[in-house]
Amino acid sequence: MIQSTFRMRSLQRRLLLLTGTGALVGGAWVAEGCSQTPPQLFSPDTGLPVFVFDSAPPPVVYADGGPQPVRIVAGSLGGPEASALVVFHDASGSVTGTTMTNSDGYAESLLPAGSGVSVLLGNVNVAPSVVTYLGVQPGDLLVAYDPSVVPNDNALTITDVPSGAPGGSVDFNALTGSNCGSGYFTGSMAMPYPLYTGCLSPLAQFPVLVEALDINATQLGFVFSKNQTLNLDAGATVDLADASWSTMQGMWTVNVLNGSSNPEVTFTEVASTVPLTTGFFDDQLMPDGGFSPGTFVTHVGYSDFVQSEANVQSSNEVGTTFTAIATRSLAPMTANGSVTLDLSQLPPTIDTETADWTTKPAQPTVTFQPGSPINAPVGTVVVLTWYGQSDAGQYTNATWTIVAPPNLTTITAPVLPASAVGWTPTNEQGNETVTVTVMSGDGITGYDQFRQFAGVMPPPNYDYVYNTVVPLLPMNGTLTLTVVGPYIE
Repeated sequence: MIQSTFRMRSLQRRLLLLTGTGALVGGAWVAEGCSQTPPQLFSPDTGLPVFVFDSAPPPVVYADGGPQPVRIVAGSLGGPEASALVVFHDASGSVTGTTMTNSDGYAESLLPAGSGVSVLLGNVNVAPSVVTYLGVQPGDLLVAYDPSVVPNDNALTITDVPSGAPGGSVDFNALTGSNCGSGYFTGSMAMPYPLYTGCLSPLAQFPVLVEALDINATQLGFVFSKNQTLNLDAGATVDLADASWSTMQGMWTVNVLNGSSNPEVTFTEVASTVPLTTGFFDDQLMPDGGFSPGTFVTHVGYSDFVQSEANVQSSNEVGTTFTAIATRSLAPMTANGSVTLDLSQLPPTIDTETADWTTKPAQPTVTFQPGSPINAPVGTVVVLTWYGQSDAGQYTNATWTIVAPPNLTTITAPVLPASAVGWTPTNEQGNETVTVTVMSGDGITGYDQFRQFAGVMPPPNYDYVYNTVVPLLPMNGTLTLTVVGPYIE
């Protein structure tokens, strides 16, 4: 008889990771009589969701320096999101026009520099969400992801594991990421495991990693399969019988330098754009002022990339704050790898933050200020959440995510049309919260790139699920951030 226990994991943060597996393609169609000109777009190596490029028409690009359209694509776990309302704003936030995404989840418009774009997503009676970009420029490609589409009681069934498990194996542990269910089982047949939103890429893909354990729960070997696809209606079945056991365990070392507070250090292996945080520790400041290095076991060959992080949590009069630094690196294909995180690069905490939900209830305003200037910030993300009642009387959980230039310390939600009242907090019930994040990092030259960067990366994991704060980076390099939000119990 199969014996199985589940470690149920909570759902991850409000907004899903937007990185996919396709490459961001260049090339563009041109106006009649003009030569072809590639669009100047940021191209993270993990790309954007494939549905962006499956059938959406390419933009018109004028070789003579004429305007390029702003492109918008909306999607969810189910693929392109058709008939989503797209609202265009001028620099003051007033509405200048609207359109709807087509059957490919795609829309575009010629807009002047400094405009704004909002995309309305989700079910207004359950989980309405708005994604707004401020300071938009011609030629932008903006992505809006609908987090309300979730697996409906779907499960993963592993029908078999390979024979010939390492000697001494008595149990198996199936993993689909650190924000998902996992399960121990004996024998060659596994029970179904839950697949939550946090287990999946935006394209509903996921990896499966099965560890062989000895009687002391020590890993002896592992087998995996990546880029499996979930059917939102039927679940997923994975047969690993033809895979091969591996005993290639590596060691990743994280060195921490130049800090004055004890950070928490984590290490994450990433496959199919799904994170698996394989270890964390509270690094203690040593008498000589240094920190002890952390070492983490890796599954050689499993990861597409790895991410190391150090973060410091504190509280002030505003709420709970985190400052964090993370580096994304190539996955170690040999036994060992290492990275160094310099805590002197941590930005200051955000010490003041106020939110005005009453002066203009449909347009909340957030004002914030870090304790000292942030070095070379590239962008800010504000997430407003509230609970309220829809016109149908149902209780709703709503979010409004605003991507803004880093020079703004007062950010006001733009105007939405009267028909979009269900997406505004005019009926909120006093349960509103605000999270403010300011980011910076090498490889991102400024806000022009950050708008593309923000489209493939969510706000930080402020709820501190499994000890990581920084979201998965869409390119190799280092990111720092400072974030403040409501007090964490």
